[in-house]
Amino acid sequence: MQYTIEVNEHLNDVLTSNAAKAGMTTEALITYLLNRFVIDAHIMEKVELWERGINECADINLDWANL
Repeated sequence: MQYTIEVNEHLNDVLTSNAAKAGMTTEALITYLLNRFVIDAHIMEKVELWERGINECADINLDWANL
């Protein structure tokens, strides 16, 4: 499928710059981002679990840091 999107100049600069850093086209970067954050939605669930784990261990981490 092919989509046409419009972005502002700043977002275009960010996309173009990041694509160049990754050695890919802007179109390839956008496809990668869509796959990563739309198709792989379960990743967000993993991030939420990770954040919950970090928060639950915060007191222990502070205790260890203050030893």
